[in-house]
Amino acid sequence: MECFTVLSKEIEERIDPHFYYRPTFRKIENSLKKSIIKLLGNIASFQYGLGETAKKRGDVVYIRITDIDEFGNLKKDSLAYLDFVPKYKNYILGKGDVLVARTGATFGKSFYFDENLKSVFAGYLIRIKLNNDAKLNSKYLFYFMQTTAYWLQELCVN
Repeated sequence: MECFTVLSKEIEERIDPHFYYRPTFRKIENSLKKSIIKLLGNIASFQYGLGETAKKRGDVVYIRITDIDEFGNLKKDSLAYLDFVPKYKNYILGKGDVLVARTGATFGKSFYFDENLKSVFAGYLIRIKLNNDAKLNSKYLFYFMQTTAYWLQELCVN
């Protein structure tokens, strides 16, 4: 049986108490304490998708949550379409947009749009569009949304 002592202050100030003796974590933690933290809601806009019935053919790709695999890739073998009408203009995806599932078993699943397809998105998805002055790369945001840290937060709110 092993016995050891730990100062409670050492654990309470750690993000991950299993590694509290590593100097690298101290440097990161001290750096974070000096940083300005902004909420995503202050540097991005959010938009619910369209509630339309998908078709097999059309002018514009209609991205649904079922078109995104577990790694955040677009499944191009089963894409759905819509006939474009002017009201869809505000739903056209641009490079760098991030989509995230807003409900159900796929809550939190995300997709980074970097396609050369004229596309709009479905209602169970939310588009996250970073403001021009956000100082956050949308691809970085997407990659963060694939991490354990993100999914642990997702489990806490779902």
